[in-house]
Amino acid sequence: MSLILETLLAHSINKKDSIALQSGKYTVTYGALSTLVINFSKYLVSKDVKTLGFQLDNSFAWAVVDLAATHAGINIVPIPVFFTEKQCEHIIETAKIDFLICGFPLHLGEEWQAHSLFDDSWNDNTQLVPSIFDSRIKFFRRPIKEPIDYSGVKITFTSGSSGQPKGVCLSHEAIETVAASIVNALRQFEIETHLCVLPLATLLENIAGFYAPLIKGIVIHMPSLDVVGLSGASLDVEKFSSIINEVDPNSIILVPQLLTAIVTLKQFQLISADKFKMMAVGGGRVSEHLIGSAEELGLPVCQGYGLSECCSVLTLNLASADKPNSVGKALPHVKLRLSAEGEIEASGSNMLGYLGQSEKMNEWYATGDLGYIDDDGFVYITGRKKNVFITSFGRNVNPEWVESALTQQAAISQAIVYGEGRDHNLALIWLRFPQNETEIQSLLTKANSELPDYAQAGAYVVIEEALAGVYLTANGRIKREPVLAHFQNYIDEHYALATKHPNSIEYDRVSAARYTK
Repeated sequence: MSLILETLLAHSINKKDSIALQSGKYTVTYGALSTLVINFSKYLVSKDVKTLGFQLDNSFAWAVVDLAATHAGINIVPIPVFFTEKQCEHIIETAKIDFLICGFPLHLGEEWQAHSLFDDSWNDNTQLVPSIFDSRIKFFRRPIKEPIDYSGVKITFTSGSSGQPKGVCLSHEAIETVAASIVNALRQFEIETHLCVLPLATLLENIAGFYAPLIKGIVIHMPSLDVVGLSGASLDVEKFSSIINEVDPNSIILVPQLLTAIVTLKQFQLISADKFKMMAVGGGRVSEHLIGSAEELGLPVCQGYGLSECCSVLTLNLASADKPNSVGKALPHVKLRLSAEGEIEASGSNMLGYLGQSEKMNEWYATGDLGYIDDDGFVYITGRKKNVFITSFGRNVNPEWVESALTQQAAISQAIVYGEGRDHNLALIWLRFPQNETEIQSLLTKANSELPDYAQAGAYVVIEEALAGVYLTANGRIKREPVLAHFQNYIDEHYALATKHPNSIEYDRVSAARYTK
């Protein structure tokens, strides 16, 4: 039996009446959770499920389905709620899912048959079924002649930078190794409550925000994403502040944009955040300015780094071992090294492979991230290997560096920077709330103050068109190539104006005015 399930069973005896999961006024104890997981696992086995797909909101149902499928030893495919229907169809067909649990409408083919949960094979004595699987959750199944080659794996689909989602196949042994490593690293914090604000279908929250707290035996708050205020890459700040104040947790996992929101809310005294002992942030580059602002407010931010292909978390800064601008030291299960080109390579919890690809995995996985490791073992990420561009002055620029500095400004929700072969870098920016020209220039000045002259955003274009979900990754990051291609006319027109008006700031203003209302 797996470590997570062994621990859950132990908690069901030693912490039977202690709260495991909480969502608003509803709770599930460790004793009840264990019973639900075992019973639903028997249900899945009785249906001879090979590959289970489920698209559910953050909820008790998500937790029970995930753990029960693990206990049953079947393939598990969590489907992010923010994926488009076309992406969902691709996942369902690529993973050859034969049993599907949906909390959201999906258009399925004729081969799918609606299935009832409440039949003779379901034997639940906890009286919690109505609150776990409500009427909105539907069950479907279909016959599959040739299931995928894997058995008993979790397949997490990452949207990546372009194209269809890619299925990352992970063994439960590797996943649990990472979860146990996180628990060990965080013992110093004495965390008793965790608040999930990222989608559980993303590996970071799944492993670090669900499995690790479950092993520790603490209270895990699982509000729906609507209650959190998170919809795709947009955030309802009022809802977000409300849930933080209501739960007042010890720990939380954030992406940079959510940390920006918390820092801003704290600055305006709209959240208390008094009980936080750890605020882990990852999923993208975090600027020194943002980390500094958080620390000035007394927020215990711990920056980390990881990727799905390595079971999420690889490194983490801790209170006892922290260096500015680094993403921390490698966790106990991880080995890291640098290639001759400065690319970080990882070993210790790597994927089995991509779904549908027969390429054999090496011991060392090339992450695609450039960086360095100092003499004390702290890791520094400088950018993506494939994203580096070269200016007309021959300077190498990692655009994530510039974009991070821009998006840490509260008014800027998204940014993408271009400068290949150019004498200055252009920033396409999306505003979180309206700003006039003077205010925008002030934001860029603050962001540029962190950067050397060759990396600074020399001009900007404000884009009014909201980014559709297809242009964003699971963590809300921009998919660089598709977005640059989509807005290429903005880029071309800007540089054409710049050529006509050399050594003048007027073209910046004209260019910006062309794309703002």
